[in-house]
Amino acid sequence: MYYSIDESAARVAHDMNSFFQFEAGTATLEYQGKVDEAAALASERKARVDPQHHDKIDRLLDAYARKLADWYNKHFAIESRYPSVMVAGPAKFDNRKKEKQNQARAAHWKCIRRDQGPVEQD
Repeated sequence: MYYSIDESAARVAHDMNSFFQFEAGTATLEYQGKVDEAAALASERKARVDPQHHDKIDRLLDAYARKLADWYNKHFAIESRYPSVMVAGPAKFDNRKKEKQNQARAAHWKCIRRDQGPVEQD
């Protein structure tokens, strides 16, 4: 039911934005926690519906797990494009590259928020 999370990309993304030590496996655990929440909800729904709908619920759960893994992996790729100014320091900091990263981040977050109601424009 779980899909692969790129822990090495998660480590790079973390290191580009933080001074704290990266704990291996945290990205995967966060992802698995969200999939487990969805699985509990799916199980609850399956208990309340006719068994003919169980396959559809399972397919929806699998699609959620796959899309969430893709979302996390893309998130780590975006976060590792350019370091934080706090990590890199202000000397030779390329604001244009950071702005491109910020635009990619905003677009990426919109895709996950669009199903949760209106998204405020930044």
